[in-house]
Amino acid sequence: MKFDEDILMSYILGELSPEEMRRIEEARIANPELNKEIEALELSLEEMAFENKIKAPNLKPTIEQIINKENTNSTKPIKLFTYLGFAASFLIGALLIGFYQQQKINTQSEQLASLENNLEALTLKNKACETSLSFFDHVETKTYLLEGKSDAKVTVYWNESLKEAKLKTDSLPQIQADETYQIWADVDGVMMDLGTFDYLASAENVIDLNYLDRAESLNITIEPLGGSKTPTVSRLVANKYI
Repeated sequence: MKFDEDILMSYILGELSPEEMRRIEEARIANPELNKEIEALELSLEEMAFENKIKAPNLKPTIEQIINKENTNSTKPIKLFTYLGFAASFLIGALLIGFYQQQKINTQSEQLASLENNLEALTLKNKACETSLSFFDHVETKTYLLEGKSDAKVTVYWNESLKEAKLKTDSLPQIQADETYQIWADVDGVMMDLGTFDYLASAENVIDLNYLDRAESLNITIEPLGGSKTPTVSRLVANKYI
């Protein structure tokens, strides 16, 4: 997928919508050439910001030169207030220029800080994506579909070697505001708590799940908000032997 340079610049500056940012991030992971192009643009912006840091000009030599020239060329003595007028004019000009340049430097510094923050955020996202991809690509990552009542479907990704697990909701019945979904693992005949989860959030993205060794089955129940110490078997909505 090819992106216009203006779009990539807006992406670097964080000016795109969340959906557009996500699309470019996914394309960046999948396309090394696009990733190199974005890194080159980020470096160019950083160099541009440093190059434009201009110091306020030193006008003292110029003022002295003009005063000396006036003393040399004039046949009449220049009054003190004339010198002061010249000095005041140049001083005001220098202050205005210095103020403008400082404002410009401040703006560029803020832009650079914003770019650095965006770059740091992108780096963290890339690391998270790489970690997630390595989990799903791992040879020992197994996929289990938990099914049950009311067309409930939840996919659990389980890796005994990495001792990690993840969960993605495909379909779960809507529950009350004072209820939550809780998942359990059957370990040696005892139901062990793997934690509660937000079924709406897990419908949007894969979420991390607690892992337990020697799990023989995975089970999802509806529990009071905050979770329970033991599962409410009568409210079992989905399960799977693993």
